[in-house]
Amino acid sequence: MALELAKRHITVNCVAPGLIETEMTANLEHLDKIMEFIPMRRMGPAEEVASMICYLMSENAGYITRQVFSINGGLL
Repeated sequence: MALELAKRHITVNCVAPGLIETEMTANLEHLDKIMEFIPMRRMGPAEEVASMICYLMSENAGYITRQVFSINGGLL
């Protein structure tokens, strides 16, 4: 899609969040075990995901397309 829409100056990117602090993750079982797999040893706040999306929507990101942005604390 990014290749097709680039000629129209439309960017296409993907934000792929990892473990993010939300109501859905608030009561996860075995959270200490899960954190062992995340190099930063923390969950990301939703604001960090929102900041990336806001940046990608801004004119400052007009030359960025066909990218996947993993917001996951270094989890592979």
